[in-house]
Amino acid sequence: MRRLVRAGRDTGDPRLAELLAEVRAYPGVAAIAEARAEVAAPELLLTVTLAHPAGDLALHTTVTTFGGPDDVTLAELAVEAFYPADAATRELLHRLAPG
Repeated sequence: MRRLVRAGRDTGDPRLAELLAEVRAYPGVAAIAEARAEVAAPELLLTVTLAHPAGDLALHTTVTTFGGPDDVTLAELAVEAFYPADAATRELLHRLAPG
C-alpha cells in the first residue's frame, strides 16, 4: 500500500487513487494498515503469500523503476518481479511450469 500511495502521489493518476480506495475497502486491510503505519518497513524486498489451488505460494517481490529527470518516457516504467521465498514454493512453481 505504501508503494501505491507513493505512486499515486508521484503521478497524480486518478486510477491509482481509485485502486487505493478499493484496496483500503477490503476486509481487514484498514486494521492491518493502521497497525503497520508505525513500522518503517524496507521496500527493497517484500514477501507475499498467495493462495493457489495447488498450494500456497510464498514469493519475494521487488519493484525496479527506470528513468531520470530528462526522460519522461521511462519516468513511470516499473517492473515487478517475483521470486520463490522458500524451497516448497520453488518446487511447486517448477511443477506448475509448462514444458
